[in-house]
Amino acid sequence: MRTSSFIDFADALLSCCCGIVDIKRLDNNISIGMFCRILFFLFTILLRDLSTYTWTEFISQIVAWFIFHLFIIIYEIPYFLDGHSESDKREHRYKYMDIIQLLIGIIYFTQTEWTYLEFLTFILFLLNLLINLLGLCKSYCVNKKKQDYYEQGGVKQIILGLFVGTLSVTIYLFIIRAQYEEEIEASGSLGQYMTYTIIGEIGAAVSSLFFLFIPMDKYNFTSDCTKGVLGFFYGINFGLFSIFYGFLFGIILIIIFFILIITVCSQHTDSQVHPA
Repeated sequence: MRTSSFIDFADALLSCCCGIVDIKRLDNNISIGMFCRILFFLFTILLRDLSTYTWTEFISQIVAWFIFHLFIIIYEIPYFLDGHSESDKREHRYKYMDIIQLLIGIIYFTQTEWTYLEFLTFILFLLNLLINLLGLCKSYCVNKKKQDYYEQGGVKQIILGLFVGTLSVTIYLFIIRAQYEEEIEASGSLGQYMTYTIIGEIGAAVSSLFFLFIPMDKYNFTSDCTKGVLGFFYGINFGLFSIFYGFLFGIILIIIFFILIITVCSQHTDSQVHPA
């Protein structure tokens, strides 16, 4: 059995369900990778005792998911905005991003004590890294260019996924705040960090819900199943892993709020000093 047999099987299953032709298999394969990241979030964050987290792991997570978010914003969002898929370039960029993330994860795991779950994750990272490297070698050695294609829409699926992701993180943070109330109160800095993060995630959820219902002729839902699933998974991953720097969103929202208050108060004062 080939190493990539599971991915091939999942790809074939999704192709059957969604009626996917060969040129859309890239979206399929990336969607599988996005789904695996959701599982990673579930097992390594949601179901884990946060008291076992170290600063080294926290920083590693921030760097890894910052790279992931940059990849989506710089390289994949244009595909959803203008609809043009340069298949070879997209595949290579995704594999490079995936390899960088996997290397960060592997380096981290080699410097920590393993639990059974972490050992399984480490093995999966190694296998995925090997598959990506073999895939890149094959694509460069075999002179067979993948067909580019055009498929409009999909932005709304990203926004919908972003709403689901940020809303899930917000609910999770409220649960964690109640569960670790004594520890959070004992650490003033942790309490502030948690507050800023909750504010940021609520702001992101409300904003995404607002944009979801704004009519946008060009940037709308796509009728293509494959691209729609990919966009939804991109949005969920973007929202879920914003938990690592949601506090920045919170700080920015607070600054904007105070600027608005100062502006309104200044205008009110000017109207009293210079009555019409």
